[in-house]
Amino acid sequence: MSAGARPPRRVGAIDLGTNTAMLLVAERGPAGELVPVHEEELYPRLGEGLEAHGTLAPEARTRTLDAVRRLADRASEYGAHTLSLVGTSALREGDRDGAFLAELRGVVPDARAIDGEEEARLATAGALAATGVRGPFVCIDVGGGSTEVVVGEAREAGDGFTVHAAHSLRLGSVRLHGRHLDSEEPYLDAYGDARTLAFHELSSLRAAGSSVVAVAGTAATVGALVLQANGEPWREGVWVHARAVDDVVELLVSLDEDERAALHPWLAARADVAPYGAIVLQALLHHLDAEEVCVSSAGVRWGLALALLDAD
Repeated sequence: MSAGARPPRRVGAIDLGTNTAMLLVAERGPAGELVPVHEEELYPRLGEGLEAHGTLAPEARTRTLDAVRRLADRASEYGAHTLSLVGTSALREGDRDGAFLAELRGVVPDARAIDGEEEARLATAGALAATGVRGPFVCIDVGGGSTEVVVGEAREAGDGFTVHAAHSLRLGSVRLHGRHLDSEEPYLDAYGDARTLAFHELSSLRAAGSSVVAVAGTAATVGALVLQANGEPWREGVWVHARAVDDVVELLVSLDEDERAALHPWLAARADVAPYGAIVLQALLHHLDAEEVCVSSAGVRWGLALALLDAD
């Protein structure tokens, strides 16, 4: 850095989901690219019990506020001059009177609940930035309470993308786990739910000629397990064959919770819900007739950080 030059401005982005609270502190690189400075993920599980009761549980609210405070402090430690939080499925469904959002704003003043369409756009922006995928695409973001599917085209120059259609499906790892706790065949029933909803909501959508990208925790965990089976470390933007996703699902549903938790560090805090998220991804790949998928740990927080940096 030349004498007198200002250091890059940093932003903090918190993605508050149904299962996780994720922080990204980032800055612009020399070519204008997003450069992660610090990433952190906590598991307050805001949506626990939401499927059964339709509202946020007091214990989940307490856990989540504590997690957000911790992430806000961490963003400050890493020099973020701007901090923003967006809440997705659990917040928009379970906080109907806005009382919990008001509590969140006491910690992060720029906090808001976003609808499925904005969630899908932010996740897509993050996925394309992290993977470099260009041309026609289908982007899948499997979350805890909802799954976003975006159909679009990324411009070759890397300067944005066009959305042709965006869908938010009431499918997610925590939601399906809660729905099928008492099922005799929970994983089979969850797969049936996912295929049925995909058929009704995405009836004419196929992936022919498009790159399929899957982002966030479920996709990254599935990809990491595929790489681990091949003796390879995790890397962003790896292409995984759809048959390998089938193999991961078969593995996850064959193990008990403790055995799943021991498979990979990323499964330690999501071992109970991980099979359901993987099943949603599997079902969508089957519906799309996709042969392979590009997986990334990026998502909403990356898209939000890009928006904050653009605003600067």
